[in-house]
Amino acid sequence: MPARRANIAYHLNNMVAAPAGVTVPKTIFKSEDGIVVAYGTSQPTTASTYAPGCILINTSTGKVYVNTTTTFTSAASWSIIGSVTS
Repeated sequence: MPARRANIAYHLNNMVAAPAGVTVPKTIFKSEDGIVVAYGTSQPTTASTYAPGCILINTSTGKVYVNTTTTFTSAASWSIIGSVTS
């Protein structure tokens, strides 16, 4: 069955494993509004690339961040979601 534009389940089911531990965040899911979900070992500050509300998973610390900016014109501002215990 060919993938439709809004068929996220199809795309997630057919994902290819990505390299772990990359410094430059890799995109997991991207929409017309920008990157929505990404992972990497650092938080980027690039403006107009990461959508407001973007979720970033830091693979070296196990922390999950959300982009709290409200516009694409400002640099990404990352806030930790929840708490991480060791």
